[in-house]
Amino acid sequence: MRVGSQGLISSYSLKLAGTILLDPYFWGKNMTASEKAADPVLRKKLDQLWGMICPESTAGNDDPRINPLAAGAPSLADLGCTRMLLCTSEKDVMRDRALMYYEALTKGSGWRGTAELYEAAGEDHEYYLNHPDSNSTAMLRARIAAFLT
Repeated sequence: MRVGSQGLISSYSLKLAGTILLDPYFWGKNMTASEKAADPVLRKKLDQLWGMICPESTAGNDDPRINPLAAGAPSLADLGCTRMLLCTSEKDVMRDRALMYYEALTKGSGWRGTAELYEAAGEDHEYYLNHPDSNSTAMLRARIAAFLT
C-alpha cells in the first residue's frame, strides 16, 4: 500500500511485478464466520496479538495495518502493483478476511490490476511451514511459480 499511496513507484522508479499474500494475517473487531467457528483459545490469542505487535495502535484490531477494510483504511485503488496472488487455506481462521479482501480488491475498489485467488483445500493457516514436503505445499509452490513466470 505504501508503495502506491506514497508515490514510491515514480519517486524511486520502483516497479513491483506483483504481490503474493500467503495466508494473510488480517483481523478485525467484528468476528467473521470462520473466526466464530475457531477454537476459542486460538481466537483469543489472535485477538490479543495485534495489541502486542503494535501497542501504539489507537484503533486496535481495526487498525488498517491489520484490517485493510476498516473505516479509514487507505483505498485499495492505491495498491502499488498491477498483479496479485492471494493464497488462503480452507481451514484458516482468517480465511473469511482473505476472501473479503479479495472481493473488495476485485469488485469496485478502483484498483487497475488483476488478482488471482488460490485456496488450499483441507489445509490450515501456514500449513506449508509445518508440512513443507506435503502434496498441498507442492501444489502451492507450483501455483506461486506459475504466477511468477
